[in-house]
Amino acid sequence: MKKIHWAAPWVATTGATLLMALAAISGLGLSAGAEGITIFWPAAGVAAALVTTAPQRLRRNVLTGVFLGTVLSAIPMGGDKWAFILGAAIANTVEAHIAGKILRGRLPEAHRIVRVSDIRALFKAGVLGPAAGAVIGGTATAITFNIPFGGAALSWFAADALGIALIAPGAIAIVSAFRDRIPVKKWIQTLLFGLGTVGVLMLTILLGSVTARNFAYLLILPLIVSAIYLGQRGTAMLTALTSFLLLIATESGIGPFAVVPSQFHPLISAQIFLLVVQDVLLFVSTEATRRRDLLAEIEGVFDAALDGVLLVDEGDIIRRANQSSQEMLGGHLLGERFTDFLVQPLDAEVMVAHRAVLTRARRIDDTEFWAEVSEGNVIENSNRVRRAIVIRDATPRIEAQEKLERMRDQFVSNMTHELRTPLTAIIGYTDWLLEGAEGETKADLELVRASAQSLSGIVDEILDFKRSAETEATPTDVDFSLLVEKVKTSLDPAAESRHVDVAMGVEPGVDVIGDYQQLERVVGNLLSNGIKYSDVGDVVTIELRTDGAALCLTVADTGIGISSEDQARIFERFFRASSAVSAGIPGTGLGLALARDIARSHKGELTLESNLGVGTITRLRLPLKTAVLQPAT
Repeated sequence: MKKIHWAAPWVATTGATLLMALAAISGLGLSAGAEGITIFWPAAGVAAALVTTAPQRLRRNVLTGVFLGTVLSAIPMGGDKWAFILGAAIANTVEAHIAGKILRGRLPEAHRIVRVSDIRALFKAGVLGPAAGAVIGGTATAITFNIPFGGAALSWFAADALGIALIAPGAIAIVSAFRDRIPVKKWIQTLLFGLGTVGVLMLTILLGSVTARNFAYLLILPLIVSAIYLGQRGTAMLTALTSFLLLIATESGIGPFAVVPSQFHPLISAQIFLLVVQDVLLFVSTEATRRRDLLAEIEGVFDAALDGVLLVDEGDIIRRANQSSQEMLGGHLLGERFTDFLVQPLDAEVMVAHRAVLTRARRIDDTEFWAEVSEGNVIENSNRVRRAIVIRDATPRIEAQEKLERMRDQFVSNMTHELRTPLTAIIGYTDWLLEGAEGETKADLELVRASAQSLSGIVDEILDFKRSAETEATPTDVDFSLLVEKVKTSLDPAAESRHVDVAMGVEPGVDVIGDYQQLERVVGNLLSNGIKYSDVGDVVTIELRTDGAALCLTVADTGIGISSEDQARIFERFFRASSAVSAGIPGTGLGLALARDIARSHKGELTLESNLGVGTITRLRLPLKTAVLQPAT
């Protein structure tokens, strides 16, 4: 037996014909309104849904089915009046084409209604499509039955517009649900909500038959609940089913809209009520679906992140934690305090300045690791502020950096020791050759000797850096004011040789506790840098003052300056600013790195500000002796 291919054109035509005929006959079974036209036309919604969801290559076949289905359903009403039958078939086909085209161009995601703009597209299709159909169908009806065109067109438009508004969303939802292969669980949920809605509907019909129309509003409750939990698609199916059943009950003379007298036809009253309910449900279900989809997307990204992501409330309690954070911190985190996983509190100022803080964190089993933490505020609609925290295990990076530092230090140590011997030999032999050299030969040898001595100085600086880094500090009482004056005096010859003025303002009697040689090295580095990177006629200013419990040493020059890009790396070992390199000023890039390390070892801080071509300001802050010796309270 040959298998039927359900996407074949003839199958699409036949299926559309049968569906259109069944929907049309069900509409014809309802009461006829003004001028003999059916008040409710569900076939308009079915036809619009078929054209909207049909693949492009089958749309002509679907439109052919709409035409043929209308002919089959119109024969019982039109009899031998073929002008009316053909006019109605053409009207329904044109109407379906216009409504389907509008919906196809607006509805995303397999023609699902998921945005507020999609609702506007639905109403646009429900107005423009029936308007075109009303002109054609109203003309055919008026000519055939010899009735006023206005009444026929208006009845046609109202019936088809309501049919599209009430039936098209449900029909589109059913097609897209089968296309997307909705899970069985979702179908079961929809079925249960459907049974509950039908139960409430039957209750409103029974109560409405003996009392009043107010019980119709009981329908809103289960439909709104379904709109929230099922989303737009399930709600659209239930609304279409509810509309059809309520209209049948109303036509049968039972239910809240059939028993209470009204200036409108009972079916019209019921449809107006259903249209209002449909509007509310479309907005509720669309927003619920959008938020649910957005939440699913966020949770997907949340769980896929390799870094740990936490959501912490005002009480520092972890409310959400992704899989990476639980693996990183070693267990279930919800309900735990975030600060319990930090060895020390985060520095808020550093967090603001650098967005991320490198700190020590601990796991649930109390093992510690290096962590990089960043955070941001999440302000909810209720004005409740929560913190989104991203935590990254920085241990591999820190260990790799430490290993690289050790390798680099070892290489530098070996290199400098290997260079010292040949440099000493070069300088010695050059001195010996200079004793009898004259003229150009003597000038060349002096250049060789000066270059060798310069290189030897760099080697000595590297070795001094290594020794300073390895030498344990010996804290003593240090008169920092005298230290600064001594360093300034020792560097006066260098300043005079470069024709740089040094201005000094030192507050006397500024005492600290620290290693004298290391502190002298820091001050010497800052002042020598100011002199070395200044030009003839520039001024280097030294200022020492107390600031609360700390001293503040400021060295400002008006030299070449440092670019903002280089300032981010100026304290790295062996890094030299591009302005110094381009100016041909020799150096190793170790002085500032060593100076900052010494400052931090003395519980102080070294900072730098600079503008290219304007100058540089370095500031050293150290705790005063009185602050160090002050007893803890």
